[in-house]
Amino acid sequence: MPQGSELGRVHLHVTDAERARLFWTRYVGLQELPGDGSVIELGAGDRPLIVLYPGASQRQQPRRTGLYHVAIHVPSRRDLALLVARLATLEYRQAPTDHTATEATYFDDLDGIGIEVTFETPERGRMLILPDGRPVAQLAGESGYRGVTEALDVEGLLAELTPEDDLTTPLPAGTRIGHVHLHLRDIEAGRYFYEKLIGFHLRLHMSNIGMSDYGLDPVTEPHSLAINSWNGPGAEPQPEGSAGLKHWELLLPEEAALQELKGRLDSEGLRYDSVRNGISVRDPSGNELRVLSAAPYIRT
Repeated sequence: MPQGSELGRVHLHVTDAERARLFWTRYVGLQELPGDGSVIELGAGDRPLIVLYPGASQRQQPRRTGLYHVAIHVPSRRDLALLVARLATLEYRQAPTDHTATEATYFDDLDGIGIEVTFETPERGRMLILPDGRPVAQLAGESGYRGVTEALDVEGLLAELTPEDDLTTPLPAGTRIGHVHLHLRDIEAGRYFYEKLIGFHLRLHMSNIGMSDYGLDPVTEPHSLAINSWNGPGAEPQPEGSAGLKHWELLLPEEAALQELKGRLDSEGLRYDSVRNGISVRDPSGNELRVLSAAPYIRT
């Protein structure tokens, strides 16, 4: 994957248009962008991030392949504090979490779609794998280890705010899709697809917990893609008509990189379809990825 690649929009099926519009704007803090009304496109500043497709007949179903969560990365710790405070004020269930290299909060939308809003803190430390295969986190400058998932210091986070802060403030320009985390039925098949064919850079393979992390480049923390097999090797795709992932986008900075990807897929005999500016391909668990050339990128 060439330098300059980035994640594009994440497209989601939802059941109810008005309910979803209210949730993703009032609770999450995205802004609705102009469109033709057939879908609901949401973003921060003028950057599109999430596209909602109303008309699903049921919530996202558990124990299936598909989206575990989409991570929306905010540009400052104060932005995360505003989101956590807003959800608390609205009495909406959330799980503030400290991953050392990020501080985040997790929650689901009203269709059961997982959302993570996170602020990156790679200067605080990193994740690594011990010789026995256990994933741990290590704070910068310290020799000891901590868990990869710890309770977030919410009191310290909310100290970023003042009583005058407006909790309805939308997410600011600079907010982006940070990573996509997928449920797969076979993590080894998923690893081959995303690493060897698509070109993501492996960061950590956590065999003890059935999860792999990938980056858009070899060095940037934290991950841009995570895959897991937590729903089991027999997990089936979401039933037709379910809310959840429609497809997600990977933007390549040059047309040549897209042509090279097509060559790799052709060599494996993997089917892909042409879409505007790129191709649509499904991973071995049926999750649709659209790989687009960012140079002539057109919002559709």
